[in-house]
Amino acid sequence: MKKIKKNKKIIFGNSNIKRNFIYVDDVSKIIVKIIKKKIIGIVNISNSHQTHFYKFFNYLISKFNISIEHKMGKEEFLILSNKLLEKKIGKIKFLTIEKIINKFN
Repeated sequence: MKKIKKNKKIIFGNSNIKRNFIYVDDVSKIIVKIIKKKIIGIVNISNSHQTHFYKFFNYLISKFNISIEHKMGKEEFLILSNKLLEKKIGKIKFLTIEKIINKFN
């Protein structure tokens, strides 16, 4: 975001990556639910929405009219499952990365 605000070129080596980003406010809400339900044990706190970096970059390019240089390399992903968490506290609605960015724009 700092580079976007300063109109600097962004270079990213591989945009063929998937992650499930989560907004800090969503994490806080989930922690409160875990405490209230007195859940014991280990659970993943993760967003069920997968973000493809190349789609995210294209969103930033169109939204902010900026330059992001990125290439499609080898597919990489780091996706956590929140199925156990949802089983214990119910369905969770998360903000997408685009909506998170819009909160700060």
